[in-house]
Order: sequence, then C-alpha cells, then structure tokens
Amino acid sequence: MEELRGKEALVGFARIYSGTIRVGQKLRVLGPKYDPAQPTLYCSEVTVDSLFMIMGRDLIGLEEVPAGNVFGIGGLDGHVLKYGTLWSAEWGGTGQNLVGKGMESAPIVRVALEPVNPSQMAELVKGLQLLNQADPAVQVLTQETGEHVILSSGEVHLQRCMADLRERFAKIEISMSEPIVPFRETAVDAPAQLVTSSAMSANEAHQVAREQGEKPITKSESGARGTIIATTPNRHVRFVVRTVPIPEDVKKYLIEHAEQIQVHVEVSLGSAASGKGLIEQSAEEEKEQVKLQTKLMSELKSLFAKAGEDWKGKEKDILAFGPRRIGPNLLINNLGVDFSRNRNNSNKEDEEERSVISIQDMAESVHTGFQIATNSGPLCGEPMLGMAFFLQEIEMLDNTQEDSGGSAEVLGKVYAVIAKRKGKILHEEMKEGTPFFSIQALLPVVESFGFADDIRKRTSGAASPQLIFSHFEVLDMDPFWVPNTLEELEDLGEKADRENVAKKYMDVVRKRKGLFVEQKIVEHAEKQRTLRKN
Repeated sequence: MEELRGKEALVGFARIYSGTIRVGQKLRVLGPKYDPAQPTLYCSEVTVDSLFMIMGRDLIGLEEVPAGNVFGIGGLDGHVLKYGTLWSAEWGGTGQNLVGKGMESAPIVRVALEPVNPSQMAELVKGLQLLNQADPAVQVLTQETGEHVILSSGEVHLQRCMADLRERFAKIEISMSEPIVPFRETAVDAPAQLVTSSAMSANEAHQVAREQGEKPITKSESGARGTIIATTPNRHVRFVVRTVPIPEDVKKYLIEHAEQIQVHVEVSLGSAASGKGLIEQSAEEEKEQVKLQTKLMSELKSLFAKAGEDWKGKEKDILAFGPRRIGPNLLINNLGVDFSRNRNNSNKEDEEERSVISIQDMAESVHTGFQIATNSGPLCGEPMLGMAFFLQEIEMLDNTQEDSGGSAEVLGKVYAVIAKRKGKILHEEMKEGTPFFSIQALLPVVESFGFADDIRKRTSGAASPQLIFSHFEVLDMDPFWVPNTLEELEDLGEKADRENVAKKYMDVVRKRKGLFVEQKIVEHAEKQRTLRKN
C-alpha cells in the first residue's frame, strides 16, 4: 500500500454480513433504488482493489475480511455515490438491496457557493463531487440559474462541509451566500365575515362582465370563494377555476407518498401514449406498477370520502399532481366532460370534426399552466403546498364577435400609452382579412424606455410594439421659458406648474455629464418655520 501513502483517495465504510471478501474479487453493486423485479437497473460490476482495517485515523491494508467485521474498501469510485449493497454472483439469485429508506435526515440549510477567483470554477465543481461522495448527509445540486448549492443538516454540519471543501477537496478560496431557507405557499379558510366584507358582490361581478363584453357570471360562480374567472389574452377562451385548500389528511398523504404518485403518473402517461408504457417493461413489472397505482387510488378514495361531500369521489377526476407532476397540489376536473390530454381521433371521425377546436385541445396548455403556477406561487415565487384547483368551466367564445368588440378597446389603450409618453400618431390601417390594426407613430427615444412592457401590460399582450429609429427632431419648447405676459401669468400663475419638457431633458443630460444644474432645494414653499431648541 506504499503507493497510496500521502494521497487522497475515497475509501468506502462497509460491513460484511455473509461470506468473505477478498482483494481482486468481482462483485455486483446494487444501488439504493435497486429492485429485484428489475435486476438490470441500478446495478453494475466492480472489482475490489483494496481492503483496509480502520484503526482510528490509520488504515491497515488487508487481503481479505470475513463476515461480521467493519472495514474500509477501495475501488468503488464511479459505482457508489453514497450507499450501496455489494453482492457476489457466486451466491446466486438476483441480490437483495440492504439499503433502507429514510436513513438520512432531510437537509434544512442550503447555501450557494462560488469561487473567489472565477477561473477556479472547475476546482469547485470537482470538490463538490468529492464532498457529495464523502459525506452521506450532504446534498449537492445545480439550480436552474446555474448556482452551485449544497444542502446540509444544520449550521455545524455546514461549517464542517465548508472546511472540507476549502482544505481537502477543492483547495481554493470559496465565497458563501447567506443561508437560503426554503418556503412553501398555501391558502387557508378565512372567517366568513371577512369574506363577506371583502368579496365582490354578485351585482358588481355582473357589471364587470358586461363592461368587458364577457358572459355574465352566474350566482354560483360569483358566490363561490376562491373562484377565478378570466379570459385568454386573445379573447377566444373563457375559463372558471376554483381554488381551495386540500384537507389536512389528504395533504399529509400526498407529501408522504411522492414515490407512489410518480409510479401512478408514469403508468397513466404510458398507457395513454402507447398502451405499452413509456419504456418497454416485462409483464411482472407492469403488473406491479398497476398494483401500486390501484392501491394509491384506493387510499385516496378513502381519504376523500372522509373529507366531506365536496371531495367524495373526486379521486377519479384528478388530472395532475404538481409541481413537477408529483407534488402535493391537485388539478381536478369539475367540467363534467372528458378532459384528456391525449385526444383519440379515431378513423370514424370526419376531417371536418377533427379540425374543430374543442376544450380537449387545450388540455396540455392547462396542465402546463398548473405546473408553472404550483412551482412558483404568487407571494414570493416559492412552490405551493396543499392547494386544489377545480376546473369549473371552459368555454370557446365567438371569435368574430370578440374580435370586432375588442379591437376598438385595445386601440384606445394603445393611444393612451403613446399620448402619455408624448408620442404622435401618424396613421393607422386595418389589415385586410384580419381583425388586426397596424399603427405608425413617432415616439421620443428618451420616453421609449419601458414602452414595450407598458403597452403589453395595458393591452394584456394584445399589442406588440416594434421600435425603429427614425430621425432627430427639434423640440418645440424653450428650456428657459418662464411666464412673462399678463395672459400667461393669468393662465399658469407665477409658479408655472406646467412641466417644461425641454428643460427636463436638458437637466438630465447635464446631470449625466456632471455639469452644473440650477435646481432649487425647496420649490414653491408656502410656509416656513424656524426650528429652535427649547
């Protein structure tokens, strides 16, 4: 073992339950997710290259270790991340996974890391990989933003991980962010009197619907708490969604059975896509998955029945779990019709019928919106927890009527945004055969910042601007103008409250260049008082 002296190497901490392990022996490595029903998955072959007796900080090389001993083993790099089971093919059988579930505590503290010297990012990544293998309680991940994050069990554990990274694994200076604590967003049932005093009355809801040219809201819709009534930006589809908190027992069950939910989702998507599953499976594997799916739905049925009449039988109408398709939030079909994402167009259907857009064609968009909404809540963009979304109504609107009524409304909003930014409309025209208008206007460049976001927000995405530089133009205002004549003094007064746009632009440029700007600290002071010490 002289060649290993003084070098850093990963040594597995193991216990042998049966037989004798020897250097050079070939063994099968069974991963934590190994299932005897699928013997080819999460399984690899490894050759034992070294064995050690662990004596405090020292390692003593061995040639073999009999059953009942705790020892160190080398040669598992790339085969075992944190846990695994070693199994000899000589013993026969498919092997038994000895790694129990729930062995590690859930990490509660996470921090983002980056090297002080950006050129040493490769060393940080390599160090994180070594830390992830060496510490069974730490989790290392890369967020969607590209940040490298570690999750630890507490403050002391975090300090130990950072010391190992800086001194052993990465050997570089690392900067650490403030601890990132994960939150979840949800809703609760408010007292009835608060809802009565703050909710929109039925008459107000009807009035809003008439002003927007939409279908009047029914009494059941306007009176239901948590009901959202909206129309898509193109005003082609109107939908009603009701959100309610999930009963506590159901929420707890969904949190604790995420793996079973994932199996249910895979079976459902697989059977809907091809009838054979997403991947090729044996008959026993498919039978086992169907059994787990049946058990899940049976237990949900029992919990829903205990939750009350509003929930009874709704387990059959669950369209999706979220976020990430396995979370503790539900999308439930309350339309009374099939809302499958996989619309089955049989050969008996006519081409004309297939060309007609129906609510089933919008299923994928609804599912995507549900996943996005539950993954990023409205309060601070954190995942949602324990919320159910009931699809109450989806209606295809008359496109012709909506377009003819909505074009004038959008035009008015566009004109208002342009006028607010001191723009001038040159001309407008309607494109033949379409309900769309093309508007050409002049807008000062200095007023164009934020114009695109402003006009999209005011028109709900119906207007799409395109800005192109045209020319320089003289601003027909005197930056040094003050009211002098009797008529101007009568109209504007001595204060001249009207904004001098030319002077405003001039002062902005002078400030940017560091030039002197004549500006009063107190403008138009009516009263002054002297502060004195008593």
